[in-house]
Amino acid sequence: MNSILFDNTELRNTTYIPRFVKHESATDRELNILNLARDDGGVLVNDRRGIKKIQMQGVLTASTQALLETAIDNFKELLSRQAKNLDIEWAGSTRRYVATCSLHNFDRDFFHLLFVPWTAEFVVVNGVGTDTTITVEKHAVSVNANPYSWSSTFAGSAKPKPIVTLEFGEGHTNPRGIQLKNTTNGQKIIYNKTSTLANGDTIVIDFEQKKVTLEGVEKPFYGVFPDLIIGANALELSIGNILDQYANSLGFSSEDAVWGASLFVAHSFVVPNTDASYKRVGIYCEKTGTPTVGLLVRIETDDAGKPSGTLVDADAYGTISKDDVTTDPSWVYCNLQANIQLNSNTPYWIVCKSTSADAGNYYEIPYVDGSLYNYNKGNRARTVDGGTNWTNDPDGNIGFRLYYGGSADGSVGPITLDVDYYKKWL
Repeated sequence: MNSILFDNTELRNTTYIPRFVKHESATDRELNILNLARDDGGVLVNDRRGIKKIQMQGVLTASTQALLETAIDNFKELLSRQAKNLDIEWAGSTRRYVATCSLHNFDRDFFHLLFVPWTAEFVVVNGVGTDTTITVEKHAVSVNANPYSWSSTFAGSAKPKPIVTLEFGEGHTNPRGIQLKNTTNGQKIIYNKTSTLANGDTIVIDFEQKKVTLEGVEKPFYGVFPDLIIGANALELSIGNILDQYANSLGFSSEDAVWGASLFVAHSFVVPNTDASYKRVGIYCEKTGTPTVGLLVRIETDDAGKPSGTLVDADAYGTISKDDVTTDPSWVYCNLQANIQLNSNTPYWIVCKSTSADAGNYYEIPYVDGSLYNYNKGNRARTVDGGTNWTNDPDGNIGFRLYYGGSADGSVGPITLDVDYYKKWL
């Protein structure tokens, strides 16, 4: 039998003499199944693993009755320790379980003066074992695109939980946040910093501990740790320009003209978290003719369910270049004058206007309503008198995109990527 260590104490010795350690069986798999209505069978919603139990059996021996009874006491004390490493040699390496002994019995008969059979059951709360040495999946990889896509391949028999490390070098002036996304299932985790990501910043995304740290200090994050699989995983890293709120107007039913001092279009929105790194706005629009000025985009406060005419921040505006807008509907973008803060659960308005006074050269912003409405945190509104009166369309929306995490660098500054993990086993 191979080595069996519990809390660094060898159990495979001439005193405890284990007969077996049963750790090979996988944990129970709990399936969340939704039964089909008016049909046979069901749909697998998700699954999870339960706790793992490891049984041991052996014989404890000593040279005298007194030494046997002392050994029994010592063994009971050892197995009373909570959540300790249970290391078992397996397949040429060591399989580690964080285990607690839940059942420990001695089957001592009257003639057991120098030996006694024993049994023990260990509970592994997290249900899996791990390697004791870390596996380097990616090391010092240069992040040379934004977004940067790569594939990480994980081994083992249980869900991988890697440690992703990002080290920032010199040359970053704009980004304040990063997003790590599993492009297969769409799950993502986001960390936004209150200042620009700078030389020497090290961000660690620890899937095992479920925490994000900056220079070793734990930080709040948005989203979830993406589920990963054994095998290849398609991952994507974005630095700045992280999409938060959005709606689309594809398949639009009509358009609103925007020009002059009277015809404006707006859309309300709400953000779920207070954040001070909002910087970019996208609008789905087109132009008729050749406007001589760009499309002005403002973020305004709310006044009883309509735009107030007041910027949420002195820097909460930007201009979409007239040259970026084509005669066919498409997405166009502008950066605000600076990063601004938006507060959670507070209504705001994106207002689109143009100072062009030429009715033959103007912008048009498509919108959808009714069954195509796809943003439930706000709605479209329109004014024909320069904002004195607004008409709300409660079941309509324009196409807009609102980004936080600062903006992206013009060129990606030095960033290195490391992916490390401990193989996990059922």
